[in-house]
Formats: sequence, structure tokens, C-alpha cells
Amino acid sequence: PLAQLLLAGYWGTIMLGRLLAGTLFHNIPGQKMVTRCAVGSLAGLVVFAFAENLYLAAAALWFSGLCFAPVFPSTLGSAGRVFTRYTGTILSLIIAASALGGIALSTLVGVIAGAGSMKAGLILVAGWASLMLLIQISISRRVKDRLKTSPAMAGEIEQI
Repeated sequence: PLAQLLLAGYWGTIMLGRLLAGTLFHNIPGQKMVTRCAVGSLAGLVVFAFAENLYLAAAALWFSGLCFAPVFPSTLGSAGRVFTRYTGTILSLIIAASALGGIALSTLVGVIAGAGSMKAGLILVAGWASLMLLIQISISRRVKDRLKTSPAMAGEIEQI
């Protein structure tokens, strides 16, 4: 029952995070939201991996879920707005990449946790979140550069 409570809390915070992102935080531009959430999720995962007690681990896990929540929908929205001519293709690629990443990460965590320890598997997840943050920073810079060179998209720069 304890594992079920932790997992239900994680998915509950993802639901709460998506509700908050769509209501209270809807004025935060997508790129900024994703970058901030990537930092928050990374922090939550690192604390979760090294937590010494159950309460801290639960809070860190749930915080990471809250932070992960807006990443996917905000990324899809930003990609659709920036690549208007290729929206279907871009969204399909993002959805496929996220599914592949979820499958690969789950498998790797299971293998590493089985061969070593669960902490090692959690550190891998934190590493994956670090990679997400680095990719987001790189993409944000490229999107801003692209919008600066496109007169039709000049008003969009403030929204990133």
C-alpha cells in the first residue's frame, strides 16, 4: 500500500501540475515554463534519489511530478507555434521521441536497479532529467534565434 500511495501521489501531482499550468500559470511562456520545470524536476529527482527518510522522498517525488506536468503539453504548444508549416510532422516526432524515451528509460532503470541498486536507477533518471534541461536550453536559444530572423514571427520572441 505504501508504494501505491507514493505512485498515486506522483500521478496526482502530475494532474495538479497540468491544471495549474493551464490556469494559474498560463501567462508564463512555454519555453520559460519548460526550462523552469526541468530545473524543478531535476532538483526533485536528486533529492528523491538521496533522501534519507520516507517523508522527504515522498515530497521530492511528488514535487518532481508537479514539475514534470507542464513539460510535455508546453513543448507541444511551443513546437506547434514555431513550426506552423510542419506542425503535424513536428508533433509526431515529439510524441514518438517521448514514447521511445519512456520505454528506454524504464528498461534501463529496471536493468540498473536489478543489477545494482534502486538508487543507481534513480540517479540515471536524474541524469536523464539533466539531459532534458540541457536540450531545452539549447532549443530555447535556437528558437529565439530563428524568431529574430523571421519578420513574421517577431512578436513571438516575448512569449519565449
